[in-house]
Amino acid sequence: YNFGKFYTSTAKRLFTFIKMAINRIQGTDGIRGPVCLAEKSSSPGPIEALLNEGILTEELFELYTYSFCQELLDIGFAANNDIAVIGWDPRDSSGRFNQAAVNGIRKAGMTAAVVDILPTPAISLYQLKVGAACGFVLTASHNRADQNGIKIFLGHSNLKLLPEDDKRLTQRCLNLDYEELRTIPLTGEISNEHQQARKLFIDFVADQANNWLQKDLLNGVTVIVDAANGAFSHLVKDILNFEGCRIEFFNCEPSRGINSCSGVADLEGLSEINADEIVNGAFAE
Repeated sequence: YNFGKFYTSTAKRLFTFIKMAINRIQGTDGIRGPVCLAEKSSSPGPIEALLNEGILTEELFELYTYSFCQELLDIGFAANNDIAVIGWDPRDSSGRFNQAAVNGIRKAGMTAAVVDILPTPAISLYQLKVGAACGFVLTASHNRADQNGIKIFLGHSNLKLLPEDDKRLTQRCLNLDYEELRTIPLTGEISNEHQQARKLFIDFVADQANNWLQKDLLNGVTVIVDAANGAFSHLVKDILNFEGCRIEFFNCEPSRGINSCSGVADLEGLSEINADEIVNGAFAE
């Protein structure tokens, strides 16, 4: 059913029944899917766009982070001005989805500690370091560049949400009127902590206590690194610098498109790749 500009009272009632039948809008690890700016959607709101068109708008990103922060506040797991760490991979070239997610945190009255483009483990590590109430990672992992999503890490434990947590968050999202959220002021603070988070992660990986690779283990070995034009692209060369080891880096340019002709998804369904395909075929530059 199209809930677009002909959003009649009958359609609204039907949509209410649809919402009542939904337990979770998340998958195995947060919410993810094709993205579309709200202005290009035919639906009247972010939840309608998700359920009717199967797309995530920047409005849904704002609604989602706001709803989770509000959930933490309501159950006493967080207080006003507590920190929520947030970072992302480079797929949102417009920055509108990232900004909307930050706004959701601030509208809930929490402080958004923005770490910008960093890989998921770096963001969750920084969350633990600063004792944040939660962490958000805006990513669709190995999915195509036209998709995005949101992963959530719980404060203190750094655990992902359990199924029952997903269900509660889903109901809060479904019951929230986005038009009301639109008018809520940005009361929470914001800080850019990219450099601190980046240094913490590099130092953590370099610490031999956190690394099973002994210094001489890769002597004489050639390692091929495919960064998939993703969040590791500007970081991986600072992390992988083993002496005696030859390392070849590929696909470290996010401007070429995350996971575009690179990464694990590009190899999906293939049992082998021959030399000719790399030099002249589908995997050639």
